[in-house]
Order: sequence, then structure tokens, then C-alpha cells
Amino acid sequence: NHLIRIVPDNGVILANGDDPVVKELLPVSWTTVKFVGVGADNDFVISEFEESPDASRFSISSEGGTVRFETRLNGVFNARNAAMALLAGGYVSYPENPMSFLKSADLKDYEGVARRQDVLFESDAIKVIEDFAHHPTAIRLCLESFKNCYPDHEVVAVFEPRSNTSATNVLETEFTAALGYADHVMIAPVHRGEIYTDEQRINPTGMAEVLADTCRSAVAYNSKEALFDSLATEERAAKEVVLLFTNGSFGEPLQVYLRTLA
Repeated sequence: NHLIRIVPDNGVILANGDDPVVKELLPVSWTTVKFVGVGADNDFVISEFEESPDASRFSISSEGGTVRFETRLNGVFNARNAAMALLAGGYVSYPENPMSFLKSADLKDYEGVARRQDVLFESDAIKVIEDFAHHPTAIRLCLESFKNCYPDHEVVAVFEPRSNTSATNVLETEFTAALGYADHVMIAPVHRGEIYTDEQRINPTGMAEVLADTCRSAVAYNSKEALFDSLATEERAAKEVVLLFTNGSFGEPLQVYLRTLA
């Protein structure tokens, strides 16, 4: 609410029109609001989305026309982010017709930002990818995307409860549901878990017990070393995508694991 209130009357708010919570806050009377998303009721509609391991492709349409894009980043959420970034440039450059800016834009060489879908190792059999995702929605969307891109791979989610959001149990149910999109779940110990009381701290063991009913396997580990040793030595599928979710670093245990793959 505060962020919305400080936007001046000559500004523009580009908002996720697919998010019901955002739609509760907007529009407002004092500034221009444009919704962006896959829903047909958005001002700028993302359509014809398709993705593969190499790229995502999507169209952005409005009254100003339709433009097709290709990006190396996977996931509808990244298409939405890209659309809003492009439109921000469009409203700065051509406020009366932002689609004019999009018609000259190209995303093919955009590699994204650090810690988002960073490929740490890749072979025919296994891909190890690190992502900064550390809240339930980001984890769920990332897992959905990679399961879609790699239908012949099993997806392994390695999750470290590290941020204040993920280390406490406020969103434990939501984190559990999000991780349930993976085939296998491996949960590291809570980072600095000792600073939280038992009543505050997220419960990885309890999460693993719930996930074991829906995933092929789910285990909470007492140390990062034990987790990555298990990842390196246990036999699973012939082809795997390992997704590492932490807003910090898995440190030396991860490096040791990567050396076993080289």
C-alpha cells in the first residue's frame, strides 16, 4: 500500500494481473495502472507461451499489436517479469504507445541475473541448477517449469531453510506444498536454527514426513555434508535435474559434490 501511494499522478504502475492479492490493491484513482499477465482480462496479455530446455517463447499483445519474444529464461513467471521490464522501458520511451518500444526489443541474448537458474553442472544424465528462490511461490513456479522442460528427467529439490521467511514455520504448509512438485525432496538443516525457539522454527522432519506421501522420496538431513553425500551416492533415475534452493550458499559440501560429477 505504501509503495502504491508514493507513485505520482504522472507515473505508471505495471502490475501482475494474474495475482488475486495484487488485484485487491489495484487499480487506484490517482495514477495509471496497467495489468500484465496470461489472463485475457489483462491490459497486456502474455500468450502462446512455450518452453524447452534451451529457451522460452511467448507473445505480448495489447491494442497496440502483438510482439513475439524468445528468452533463455524458463517459466511463465520469467515471461511475466520480462514483459513488465520491457513495458517499463516502453512507457519511458513511448508513453503514448509502449508497444512501439517492444517491437524493437530483443531478449535472445539476455542471460538473466546471478543466482537465478544458474547451471552449475550439465551432462546428458544430470543437470545441477541453483536458484535464489526462497519463498513458496518462487519454488513452486520454478519446479513446475523444470518438470515441464525436462519431462524425461526426475526433479530433485534441495532446499535450505535460511531466510527469515523460510526458517520460521509461518509458511511451513506452503513450503511443503511447493516442494511437493518435485519427485525427490532433500531438506538441509535450518540455517542458524538455534536462534529460533521450537515454536518458531520450521520443522524439516515433519515436512519430509508429509512429502513422503506424495513424492518418490523426501528426507530431512542433519547436515549439509550428509545431504550432498547422499545426493552423490544414492541411485535414483537415469536422468535428473537437481534444483538447489537457498538464498545463501551451500558452501563446501556443494563444491565437493560438484567435483564428484566432473
